Amino acid sequence: MAMRHGIRLARGLTRPFLGLPCHTRLTLLSCVRACQHEPRRLTRLPYIPLRANSTTTTPKSDQKTAHEKAERMMDRYRKKAIRRSQILDANQLQKLHITLGRPHLIADGAVQDMTEAPPDQGTVIPPCYHLVYFTPSDLESDLGPDGTDQPFAPGPPFTRRMWAGGRVRWNPDNPLRVGDRVTETTKLLHVFPKTSKHGGNTMLMATVEKVFSTEKGLAVREARTWVFLEPPALETPTTSKSKEPRQQHLDTNPPVSRSQFERDSSSPFPRQRLQWSEKALFRFSALTFNAHMIHVNPDWCRGVEGLPGLVVHGPLNLINMMDYWRYVHDQNGKLQPLEVSYRAIAPLFVREKSLMSTVSVGEVDDHDWRIGKSTYKIRLSKRKNEGSHSFDPENLTTVMEGAIRVVQH
Repeated sequence: MAMRHGIRLARGLTRPFLGLPCHTRLTLLSCVRACQHEPRRLTRLPYIPLRANSTTTTPKSDQKTAHEKAERMMDRYRKKAIRRSQILDANQLQKLHITLGRPHLIADGAVQDMTEAPPDQGTVIPPCYHLVYFTPSDLESDLGPDGTDQPFAPGPPFTRRMWAGGRVRWNPDNPLRVGDRVTETTKLLHVFPKTSKHGGNTMLMATVEKVFSTEKGLAVREARTWVFLEPPALETPTTSKSKEPRQQHLDTNPPVSRSQFERDSSSPFPRQRLQWSEKALFRFSALTFNAHMIHVNPDWCRGVEGLPGLVVHGPLNLINMMDYWRYVHDQNGKLQPLEVSYRAIAPLFVREKSLMSTVSVGEVDDHDWRIGKSTYKIRLSKRKNEGSHSFDPENLTTVMEGAIRVVQH
């Protein structure tokens, strides 16, 4: 009976067995042999870590480490508030329009050509364009291993940071304008550990609040959610036997960023096709002084992060979402956004084709809000199968989704 029990155990472990380290296989074999004489010893098998891509539960030791890191992070930064003051200059707003491929700025009923001169003093900053101001001021030696700035960091082993979502609220009575002197106050709201649904990896979810104020008072209140991850488990790279010169694999005529609006019979609202180039991602990284390696270094993406290519910035996707809403739903400028809440679900990569569309438009039934408010639900999607040329609903996966609450002027 004991012999049969041990044989069944060994057979059941055949597939994952070969992927385990040598010392782990020896430990497991000794336990199986011991089961031939004492099957009950199976209940005392040690925890055996599998590969990072296996679907195992997170060990309690890792969960404990994550909880301790979250508590220490809150204790360290609970009373810390970072205050910075800056004048919202016109040059930064002009360069953002050029990066987005939008040569004209429409504000206060006037059209300004961004290819000729920066916008005039007093021009209203479009929704979410404030994201290119108050860029990091960290020295290179103070950046994280992945190139991210470190205003609030848990420390090892959670050394990677990703943008997961957030919320932006505007004060309609005090919009940000070019030339305003603005004070930004940043503080950590909360941190908590979380286990990934895919792979069981432990991570830390941190929410940071940013308040932007002018001489007239509050202008924008923003909450950003960051995900802190451990370094990825890397496979040993295989040595390529190809002796072809690398120059033969270089793309000497790379595509440029594209944006095209189109009509869809299934929706009364136009949808927008987008595609971002390496040049545009570099410009946006430079504009925001962002050294995050996943946006600028393809070798890092493939060799360290295990990604197929450069990642489109989360703030860039959010800016595009708000621009889409303005173009489709507010061409006459009679609507005022009050809040946008958004969630990043999947990464969008360089040269990857994506689709921005309106999911629904509805009235807000909330006594805490002004009368005449509406909510627009916008979705950024990409194709599950990049080889397909269609954007059929069954062939789409969500990159980012957002809900925009607005009120009439």
